[in-house]
Amino acid sequence: MRFSFRAGVMLILLTLSAPLAAAIDDLRITEVSPSTDTVEVYNSGPAFTQATDAYFFYSDNTQPISLGTSWTAGEYKTIVLTVNGGLNPTISDIWLYRSPNYNTASELVHGMKYGGSATTGKETVAFAAGKWPTPATYVPLPGGGQTAAWDLFGFTQYDWYIDATPTFGTADSTPPGAVTDTLAWPSGSSTFENVSLGNDITNIQNWVLVDTGAIPGEYTVRAVNDSLTVTGTRPAGTTQWLRIRDANIVDQNRFYSPTITAAVGLGTYTWTWYVYIEQPISGSAATKPKFVIQHDNTGFFNAWGIELTSTNFNLVVLGATSTPAGIGGTAASTSIASILNNQWVKLDLTANFDTNQVSGRVNNGTPVNLNINLTGDKLIYRWCYRGEGTDNAATILVDDISMAGTTGQPPVVGVTANSLPVTNGGTVNVAAGATLASLNLQINVTDPDTGSTVSVSGTVSNVTTQGILDSQFSSALMADPYTLSPTTGTFNVPSVNHVVDLTVTDNQGNIVTFSFTIAVAANAAPVITVNSGVTTVLNAGNVNVEPGATLASLLMSINITDTDPNSTVTLVGSVSNVTTQGFLNSEFSQTSLADPFSRTPNAGTFTVQTISHVVSLTATDNFGTATPFSFTFVVATSAAPTIVVKQGAAPIANAATINVLAGTTIASLNLDIDVDDSDANAAVTLAGSVSAITTEGVLDSEFSSASTLAPYTVSPLTGSFIVGSTTHVVSLLATDNFGVSGTFTFTISVGTATPPTISVTRKGVPVVDGSVLEVIQSSTLLSNLISITVSDIDVGSTVSLAASITNVTTQGIIASQFTSTAAADPYAVNPISGIFTVVGITHTVTLTATDNLGLQGTFTFGMRVTKGSGPRQPPGGDCTAISGAQTSIAPLAAIIGAALVRRRRKSKAR
Repeated sequence: MRFSFRAGVMLILLTLSAPLAAAIDDLRITEVSPSTDTVEVYNSGPAFTQATDAYFFYSDNTQPISLGTSWTAGEYKTIVLTVNGGLNPTISDIWLYRSPNYNTASELVHGMKYGGSATTGKETVAFAAGKWPTPATYVPLPGGGQTAAWDLFGFTQYDWYIDATPTFGTADSTPPGAVTDTLAWPSGSSTFENVSLGNDITNIQNWVLVDTGAIPGEYTVRAVNDSLTVTGTRPAGTTQWLRIRDANIVDQNRFYSPTITAAVGLGTYTWTWYVYIEQPISGSAATKPKFVIQHDNTGFFNAWGIELTSTNFNLVVLGATSTPAGIGGTAASTSIASILNNQWVKLDLTANFDTNQVSGRVNNGTPVNLNINLTGDKLIYRWCYRGEGTDNAATILVDDISMAGTTGQPPVVGVTANSLPVTNGGTVNVAAGATLASLNLQINVTDPDTGSTVSVSGTVSNVTTQGILDSQFSSALMADPYTLSPTTGTFNVPSVNHVVDLTVTDNQGNIVTFSFTIAVAANAAPVITVNSGVTTVLNAGNVNVEPGATLASLLMSINITDTDPNSTVTLVGSVSNVTTQGFLNSEFSQTSLADPFSRTPNAGTFTVQTISHVVSLTATDNFGTATPFSFTFVVATSAAPTIVVKQGAAPIANAATINVLAGTTIASLNLDIDVDDSDANAAVTLAGSVSAITTEGVLDSEFSSASTLAPYTVSPLTGSFIVGSTTHVVSLLATDNFGVSGTFTFTISVGTATPPTISVTRKGVPVVDGSVLEVIQSSTLLSNLISITVSDIDVGSTVSLAASITNVTTQGIIASQFTSTAAADPYAVNPISGIFTVVGITHTVTLTATDNLGLQGTFTFGMRVTKGSGPRQPPGGDCTAISGAQTSIAPLAAIIGAALVRRRRKSKAR
């Protein structure tokens, strides 16, 4: 976050500098929010009113700040960019121009690029103008609710930082930051993790910035979080650090830490810190920046430290002849190591007052020594950065400053596990899954010095999910003797070593270390066994199943065991090639559960033939050890459904022909269609059709069935074969639920239909078709005993009889007595009404018999009236006279007999 006094700094700059022309050149972009398209612009000069437009250029879009816009001195304006949807939310550049000449470097005033190195707009122009380091340079993308903020100085990516608390339209008002500061005797450190981003060193509590140059504020030290490439020796866990941008001006350019007062009997102390040189020191610099330790001698004038040059890290003692001068001993300088730019470097500086030497080393290398001579109060000192004046401009990061001092006798530490001593560097063996509490660890701390206090800093390596707490191996300064008894945590990662490092420090700064290893044994893998009923299923084995079988019918069991005590196991199972079968992965799985346990999967049916379902199982115990197991359900090929057709109880052959008479009914055929399938739980659909069906009333549906579990029988009943000389092919297709089909066909051949026949008798004597009978005048039709018989050999036929009679006038002969409506054959019609009164007239009788198939038979005979001379015997007839309504029994018997004979013949034909 930007610091609260930045506006004041700029006003001071304006006051101390020559008067500036009120112009667009004084405008600066100070905050950018890509997510909200918002830009803050700051007037770094005196008040003015724009005489021309100023222009934003971003991602090939432009938007003006209109002429006539008034600016007060130090004013912040908030502007929202709207052209083409505003700022790109992930990567863009944004520049402020004094004119629309966007390719002219001299017209570009200020700006930046964020989010990535790809070319987005006018980076090359900014580079040519000296307003941006390179076209590929960029500032990290701000997160949600954050902005990219300018620190009011410079034209590099380092002059921008991520502001977590934007204050568009006003200068930021940031409360003083607090360094995590434990710089106190005998050991302590300072990090910059909790300092608000952008804070100036003068805003960090207890730290002092000295800057008496002509342009105050141009030299800054900031806590900044950058996206630096992590190279070199980086302090662990760091995300923030101080940036020292040491301008090339004549000023003191230094800052220093809080003052530390050591205990009586000071022996040695060591300062450690990390640096990252972003802008190297010029080789022509007369004086070089230094990190030094200052001791109190009328104003901390004793000093020695590490100097940064263009080529080396040098150990220096600032004597009376040094520049700057000091009295820390005879002025001296010696190289420690070659300079390392653009990477993190660890520096150590140790002062030993027993030997009166100072030593420096780089990245834990070999120390280099120089002699020192301390005057004044050697117990009061501080850590300091010195920029040392002109011609040495540099940008340096510094982080994690720490110190440690020693005096008196060192403390003593002893460790026991379950009452047995643990040696320094020794090993304690534990079983996987054992708790830390079960070790009964005791860390005993004592110190030979009377009245001493001792602290313990303990760390345990390779701690991830074990729940072991470093804090239980640690203690703040407290009076000895005391014991630490760590109990929290479980060794739930097998085959791992936990190194316990203890650093024990007393209040005189004496340090001892103690380390031991807790070695966790390997654990056994969980075991998976699978059974199908009483049969053991092998790993990578097969389980053969019939199509349509249910999973439940296989009696599967998946059994999990683990020999480790108190183990819990998670089972993850999956079944391949599952579509509609209903198998559930959850039935082959189990969340973490104490072993032993079993799973009995039941859901689902093997409804797809010739498919393999691979069951993959992984059992993982609470130590992370996994056991795989797999087996395969192999589904056999589905059998085709079968069709058996029976007529009565007798099966008929596939492709056979059934011969029937015309008029035969389906019901009379007594057909049964038996459908079966050998697959388990097979459901079969029967699709049947009968060809050449027009008026017969035969239904395909009665030869069919929806999907039904086999076996089942279909018995068609409806319809009659009323059309003779036809062939009906019955096609049957049975398809099971696996898509496998079976077929069956047979043919019903219908015989030729015959027309009905008509026969006529008189007095029992057959009448020849087309003949003429002589009848006696005045005889009655009744007395002539005319009998008309209608018959049809087709099965189930019905026949109607129609008649016409000529020359019927007053004789009373009625044609309707020669007719019949459709009736089952055979039957007889016996006309009786009428008297033959007119001699010489012939009555022609035409008979037409029509059956239910539409076929016709005809018969014609005549009755000629002759004058009678007394009774006469008809030709071929008997001699019994018929008079009036009286009839002879013999002719009637003959008629009835003839009819019975015809009925028997027809029955046989059926």
